[in-house]
Amino acid sequence: RVITAVYYLNNSGGLGDEQAQRAQEECWTEDCGGCLRVYDNLASASASASSYSDVEPIAGRLVLFRSDLVEHEVLPCFVRPRIAVTVWLYGRIVKDP
Repeated sequence: RVITAVYYLNNSGGLGDEQAQRAQEECWTEDCGGCLRVYDNLASASASASSYSDVEPIAGRLVLFRSDLVEHEVLPCFVRPRIAVTVWLYGRIVKDP
C-alpha cells in the first residue's frame, strides 16, 4: 500500500449536515474509542505515549496518508460502532534518475 484514504460515515441520527457535525464532535470522547492512531515517523507501535497522534472518527472527516511511510493502527471501539470507507492505493514510488 502506498496511500490510504479513510472517510468516516458514523450515524448522526438524521440531523442536518452542520448539526450532525456538531453532534459528532460533542458526543465523541476518548472513552468511545475507534481512533486512528498515527505514530511519529521515527516511532513505532511500541514507542512511548508521547510519540503518536489520535484522529477521532468524526462523521464527514477524510484522512489521507502515505501508508508506506506512516506507522498506524485503528483502536477498538467501546461505545458505538465506527463506520468508515477505506481505500488503499497500491503501487510503487518511482524516483527520479
